[in-house]
Amino acid sequence: MRINGRNRLACKTLIKDLDISKPIYVEAIKGLPLEKDLIVDME
Repeated sequence: MRINGRNRLACKTLIKDLDISKPIYVEAIKGLPLEKDLIVDME
């Protein structure tokens, strides 16, 4: 996932490690075909 513009593992990213003074943005990984919402085709 892209969290605040950086590729990160969502399962290992802690909210306390992010800058919570700004909104937290969660996006699908760029450059991969988007299946639905945040799901991408990794093949």
